[in-house]
Amino acid sequence: MTSGREDGDAKRVGRPRALSQQQVAEAIIQVGFRDLRATDVADALGVNPATLYRFVSGVDDMVALALGELIRAEPWPVAQDDWRDYLEQFTWAVWRLVYRHDGLATAATRVLLRCPEMMTLFSDAIAALVRLGFRVEDAAVAVDLTLDLAIDSVRMRELMKTLPESEDPAEPWSEGLDRSLLAVMRSAVRGEAADWFARKLEFALNGIPAPPELAS
Repeated sequence: MTSGREDGDAKRVGRPRALSQQQVAEAIIQVGFRDLRATDVADALGVNPATLYRFVSGVDDMVALALGELIRAEPWPVAQDDWRDYLEQFTWAVWRLVYRHDGLATAATRVLLRCPEMMTLFSDAIAALVRLGFRVEDAAVAVDLTLDLAIDSVRMRELMKTLPESEDPAEPWSEGLDRSLLAVMRSAVRGEAADWFARKLEFALNGIPAPPELAS
């Protein structure tokens, strides 16, 4: 027979495990961003979902929290004397960050304005270009353009990953394109992601080159 005290002890609910925002963010990163679910993050932390929801209100909050942690941990370039070199390094740093974490580019597009670290990163990059002689508006457009380019390029790659390996990604356009253009499209979506992005970034920074017959 057990005493009343022992019965009370058996029913007592223990204190929730103490967590920090950093621990939650690291668990989200560990779980991954593709098909992110609160239950998976709670399992990784060894807590119930109710404890997790003390830190986040849903999936978008989880993405914003983890994105902020990744931005803080990333070694961002420092502007020197060459604006083009700085902007190129900055854009590649953004691209590598989202490319390393499958699903992040797609998820991040929903939360960019809700992530304080992203807003700070954006502002700091603009300030760096202003110090190098840019007008504020031009600096803002330049940083916005390159951020969009980096994130959207990875997002399209993530979209292509949802296609079956046996499915030709150029098939939807096959009837309207000639063979040479089909080969280019297949290379763009199945080839090395960094190679295609490098071409796009080169056009963004240097301008689209004119055809040889039009070049003066």
